[in-house]
Amino acid sequence: MATAARTFVRREPEPVPLVRREADELMDLVCRVAQRQGELKAWLAERSVRLEDLASESDARHSELRSRLEQLEANVDHLARDVVPRRQSQRSQRVAVLRQQVSMLRGNAPSAVKPAGQATDRFGSALIYASSLLLVWLVLWQLALAFGMR
Repeated sequence: MATAARTFVRREPEPVPLVRREADELMDLVCRVAQRQGELKAWLAERSVRLEDLASESDARHSELRSRLEQLEANVDHLARDVVPRRQSQRSQRVAVLRQQVSMLRGNAPSAVKPAGQATDRFGSALIYASSLLLVWLVLWQLALAFGMR
């Protein structure tokens, strides 16, 4: 009977090392997952810091651009209210002066002084010619100013 008791008590030695090896492999996998999880957490924290820095830089740029845009809008309003009407009135005055000068050149405007005699000397003719050239030059100069050529 002693032999029969031994057969029931007999255990196989192979399953214990197999379970131990699987447990060791499972522990190794758990350690690797934990390590990867820690690396992922560190990477996410670093990425979060970078994104926060980018967000703060973007906010600063946005506020700077907004202030520049407001300044540009104020300048455009100033131009529309003050500068453009003033320039248009100056141009209209220049055009009126130019029209008057052109009509004087055409001979439509009555002259204030009539020549006393029929004969004119050479000096008088040269003086009239020079003043006509000067008047034409002034008209052309004012035309250039009226059309924005400087």
